[in-house]
Amino acid sequence: MRISLTFDDGPNTVTTAKVLDILEQYNIKASFFLIGNLINEESKKMIEREVKLGCTIENHSWTHSFMDKMSAEVIRDEIKKTSDLIEEITGD
Repeated sequence: MRISLTFDDGPNTVTTAKVLDILEQYNIKASFFLIGNLINEESKKMIEREVKLGCTIENHSWTHSFMDKMSAEVIRDEIKKTSDLIEEITGD
């Protein structure tokens, strides 16, 4: 049996660090869904640590707003900006 752990993660420098400590302690991999506008120089360190631990980094849009209220163009922009930033940090 397999279980997948996913986190709707800021990233947050306090909570994410605690989660990563536990994942590292038990050698567990997880997926982290990131909100682009919460990525900054400090939280970037959390993303780098996630990648180093073998976790996957996923896109949770730029603002995590209600997409049913957005135009297709705005949705594409939300996803692209976040993907570009994630790629810049992770190389993927």
